[in-house]
Amino acid sequence: MARKEIKHRQVIIIGAGPAGAACAQRLAEDGIDVLMIERRSIVGNPAQCGECIPNWGEVVGTFSNLDDHTWLYDYFQFPDRLKLHNLDNMRVFLPSGKAYHFELDAFAGHRLHFDGYLCD
Repeated sequence: MARKEIKHRQVIIIGAGPAGAACAQRLAEDGIDVLMIERRSIVGNPAQCGECIPNWGEVVGTFSNLDDHTWLYDYFQFPDRLKLHNLDNMRVFLPSGKAYHFELDAFAGHRLHFDGYLCD
């Protein structure tokens, strides 16, 4: 590419996963010229986690001092079409055989659809 064809951006974000997509969206809403780069041809494929996605209640319960961040609250309002199952509790089993049970406010989602939604 010739130098005169290069378009400069204020911010370049590497990775179109949930954190990169949230960062790009927030910056763009504030009028920042953002370019998000993803190495995979399909965002969210292959899945990089267990596909347990927290609802806002879980986020606020885990991280204090978020109540005044309305933009973040809005970001966690996901459409029902992304939610495969509501998750209200979880059991984690360690290799030692010990198990932990805890309540949570989350949902199971298909990462391919979830990440694609975040990048739209």
